[in-house]
Amino acid sequence: MNFPIAMRLLSVLFLTVTLFILSAGPLLAQDTAEERDLLYVANQGEASVAIIDMASQEVIETVDLTALGFSANASPHHVIAEPDGSAWYVSLISENTVLKFNAENELVDRASMEAPGLLSLHPTERTLFIAHSMMAVNPPQRIGIAPRDDLGALEQVEVFFDRPHAITVTPDGRYVYVGSLATNQLIGVDAESLRGDLLALDGPPHVLVQLATSPDGQQVAGTGQLTGRLLLFDVGAEGQLTLTDQVAVGAQPWHPTYSPDGSRIYVPNKQANTVSVVDTEQRTVTHTIEHDAFAEPHGTALSADGRYLYVSRSRNRMARRSRQMGVTCMSPTTTGAVRWTT
Repeated sequence: MNFPIAMRLLSVLFLTVTLFILSAGPLLAQDTAEERDLLYVANQGEASVAIIDMASQEVIETVDLTALGFSANASPHHVIAEPDGSAWYVSLISENTVLKFNAENELVDRASMEAPGLLSLHPTERTLFIAHSMMAVNPPQRIGIAPRDDLGALEQVEVFFDRPHAITVTPDGRYVYVGSLATNQLIGVDAESLRGDLLALDGPPHVLVQLATSPDGQQVAGTGQLTGRLLLFDVGAEGQLTLTDQVAVGAQPWHPTYSPDGSRIYVPNKQANTVSVVDTEQRTVTHTIEHDAFAEPHGTALSADGRYLYVSRSRNRMARRSRQMGVTCMSPTTTGAVRWTT
């Protein structure tokens, strides 16, 4: 089913949780001329964003949103950074706001949108895509599209299904995929023709939490909260999605992450307190990572070299060791090597 979507492409992952891990990008260190890989972690229950130096595995700064005039219940949910480290963005669910910070962690811009949730950057154009949070009970059937140089010019476009939540952009920027929490539906938008394809999935309701695109853009992975499955879609020549496999992972799979070479997908299983490692060629679970540190594992992010996998959690099981953020770091080449980042 094709239909036009009236959106302007400018020049250019539910239950309430305590925190969320975000995408990492290289940022220029403030005190040296060297580049550092930084990880930004949204502490949803404490209205702050922690910044971790991924080389030293230390928190180098914490941005207190209440000091900027936001409430203690602002609920920062997802953070995403510019690849060159020039800026980063965070969605505040309860403030109905998306914020932009520069490399010095100064607030420089904002956009208004009802209960914003997951964010995705266009890889070559200056566009930010915004879906709705799980906390939004009945949000509009729309996603937000904003120029990253002027968030206030945000526009919202129809996706024609309830509760759009999961969102991902292909590496070449040609397609944006959005999944529904309420219906077994996804939409793929062609960024050039401004036309979209709706895909309806058969079977029981999945509740699509989040989507991820493989590094080569040929595959999309989605997590089904209710079915405990990782859904694998092939991407056609025109961007159409075809469901090819469903891999049983663990209870309530959340935010998947591809390895840099696309050979593996790491899937945190929120209710099972595990992380599944899925082989994308065999399309099977090769390892199930278990550790006492996992307490409702939620988000995942890989270091730029693929050496470390970072996993956030929604519940604080080991408060004395985890302190505020509850982020663990492990080598993805092993099944149990976990070390704390805080």
